[in-house]
Amino acid sequence: MISKQVLGPFLLATTALLYGQGKPDDYIEAKIRIVSLEQPILDHGIVSRGKFTPLVIATSSLSREIDYRGPAKFELITTAAEPTDEAKTKGKETSARKATWWIKLPTDKTIHRLILLVGQPAESGGMIAMEDDAKTFTLGSNRYLNFCPYPISVKLPVGVLPIPSQASKTTKPGAKSGVYYDLVIKSHENGEDRMAYSTRILQNDGVRKLYFIYPAQPDTGRVRFKVIDDRPPPKELPGKKEVPEPKGK
Repeated sequence: MISKQVLGPFLLATTALLYGQGKPDDYIEAKIRIVSLEQPILDHGIVSRGKFTPLVIATSSLSREIDYRGPAKFELITTAAEPTDEAKTKGKETSARKATWWIKLPTDKTIHRLILLVGQPAESGGMIAMEDDAKTFTLGSNRYLNFCPYPISVKLPVGVLPIPSQASKTTKPGAKSGVYYDLVIKSHENGEDRMAYSTRILQNDGVRKLYFIYPAQPDTGRVRFKVIDDRPPPKELPGKKEVPEPKGK
């Protein structure tokens, strides 16, 4: 679960409670996938293994897995380079790229597998990191992230899942693959138990889903949400195999 300290009401950040504070020059290794909660990001990239790599970060799907090795302070930096202050003063060609988003990643010597969520740029970094644990967030599972400033509950065939404000929970719905089930979300705005949303969902055990749940109009108890389907990568096609020509008689 993501604690309230990690998911702020309208601010995406990480804290030392989850990851600790490494030195700025600490280098780490991690398997990372990224998605934007706002607009597609087309003009940023990262520095990994000493090399700048531009990225395309969508809002509808997780990025490809990035094999990251670099500073514990993970940065999304602009593709366009700007002259440094030293270059401006001395007339040199030295340039630097600007970091728009950043987050401090784990420095416990473990190669973490993470999902990074990119929000609005902020002084605190503007990003959230979630562990992408294959044992809990498996195919057929859903992860519900409650961005509302009040608790909600999600009713599924497996039971009722209470989710505090600014927290998340992961579970399998309890329906067979290929069968529809009822998804009912109730909100607890101002201490009142209200119907927030209901729909029917087709269960697919070949997909896992991220539900980002946000408040709708204040004092209505209604919510809105965005769903991201995460499918396993397609299997690689077998390479070409040379077949020797038949020998003539």
